[in-house]
Amino acid sequence: MRRNSTAIRVGRVASQIRKEVSHIVEFEARDELLKGVIVIDVEVSADLRHSRIYVNHMDGSSVRGELMERLDRATGFIRFQLSRRMRLRRMPDIRFIYDDTQDRGFRVDAILKEISDGKE
Repeated sequence: MRRNSTAIRVGRVASQIRKEVSHIVEFEARDELLKGVIVIDVEVSADLRHSRIYVNHMDGSSVRGELMERLDRATGFIRFQLSRRMRLRRMPDIRFIYDDTQDRGFRVDAILKEISDGKE
């Protein structure tokens, strides 16, 4: 029974972090590049000490390097804002990871379109 309640709590914390980080980067960050960030997913460790925030950008992978650099610089601000909004004994460390799943999907679609165009 304890394992299930822990999993539910971790899921709730991850969901809350996702919602709050989305709001922070869109409305409170001064950096214009961060306003285009899309939070794809959040994973939180079972002990609630670490979190991975998977992000993408509306402009795609063309801004990936710059985006990750700026997110790294803004991590302290984002974590501070999270700690003010969430009632946790200890705020998880946050790490941003660029999720290129959407970019890969677009590439696969383009390849499939080329193949289907070539057959006709």
